[in-house]
Amino acid sequence: MSGASAQAEVVERAFEELVDTALLRRRGGHYVWHDLVRIFAAERAFAEDTQEARTAVLEHAGATLLALVEQAHRRHYGGHFTVLRGLVDLPEIDGSQMFGDEPLGWLDAELPVLIRAVQQAADHGLAELAWSLAMTAVTLFETYGYFDDWRAVSEVALAACLSAGNARGEGAMLFSLSSLAIFQQRYDDACPLVSAALAIFEKIGEDHGRALALRNAALLDRAGGDLDGALRRYAEALGLLRAVGDRAAEAYVLSNMALIHGECGRLDEADPLLRQALAIYTQEGVRRGEAQALMRLAELSLRRGRSEPALQAYGKARTIVREAHDRIGEAYVLQGLGEAHLKLGRAGDAERTLREALDIAAEVGDRLIQGRARLALGTLLLESGRPGAAVELERAQALFAEINAEPLRAQAAEALTRIHQTTP
Repeated sequence: MSGASAQAEVVERAFEELVDTALLRRRGGHYVWHDLVRIFAAERAFAEDTQEARTAVLEHAGATLLALVEQAHRRHYGGHFTVLRGLVDLPEIDGSQMFGDEPLGWLDAELPVLIRAVQQAADHGLAELAWSLAMTAVTLFETYGYFDDWRAVSEVALAACLSAGNARGEGAMLFSLSSLAIFQQRYDDACPLVSAALAIFEKIGEDHGRALALRNAALLDRAGGDLDGALRRYAEALGLLRAVGDRAAEAYVLSNMALIHGECGRLDEADPLLRQALAIYTQEGVRRGEAQALMRLAELSLRRGRSEPALQAYGKARTIVREAHDRIGEAYVLQGLGEAHLKLGRAGDAERTLREALDIAAEVGDRLIQGRARLALGTLLLESGRPGAAVELERAQALFAEINAEPLRAQAAEALTRIHQTTP
């Protein structure tokens, strides 16, 4: 038996003895303190230890947790991509045995601990630790749709950074909150957050943060109909991201530039950008990004009249998001696949897939996909002469109005006009 294995066995026996005496409890694959033991320990710490000693213990525990959260993020993304890293001294620790093949699954199980750690760090004036934990955990929040938790920890960390005069952390949390607003299609809320983050990053010379914020600003330009402005911002972000080596964010920018070219009918310009993005995602092991690039290649194939490659790409994307337990990604894939079936005249497959997408989108609170699925369903019902088309289209129109998606709202309104014109 190796030294490490022997030591692990000793620790395990000690834990089991504590369980036998009711000082610890098993919870799944973890040990947790009994509530009374935890309360007693906190009381003794406040009675016997100095504030400095308590803060030092909390800082060490928080840094250990951050080291593990960063490893989970790195395992999921293939590197330190898409997030800023704080200046926290991290202990050497290997989380491989804890993570197994599910780094985000481990992080999900530790979510209550993570939320509490951000709050405690903020309460003890450890602003750098608080925002670092909050930012790195965004990987979990965006994948599983934990929007309330995302907002809560970001606002707590932002307040801590403001109190401490931590400008980089302030910019990071403003950027994170802008990303949350974009995920929820609250574009009016996102605009001032992005602008404030950009101003801070430009002032302190933070190129990585500036590049990430430029991505969000470009997305908002596109949502507002300024496609040329979006391309300019994406191009500026692309140079910065290549300079700092954020490959996943680089691929994201390439994919979104391709999306704009595709919307403008420049399919020959969109295709190589998407293939570059897909190659980067595949090389770096960023499975979620790989699925997104495959979906956009599928959409491009459909526009070129190539149905079989499109369906194959959607199938690959669906496998990826399901393996990653990415519910938001699955809603997007299913909605795209449903629209593809509709374009190909496969009404039964289209309706089944769109309703599945609608259920998941409602579960995770994604109004854009709910609206698009209802628009497609309404169109399907209208074209087949079945009842219910008006209801679906009215709901779609209302959803698009809520998120200011004017082009899509106009599509739903036009379809409703067709119904009214044919109704006696």
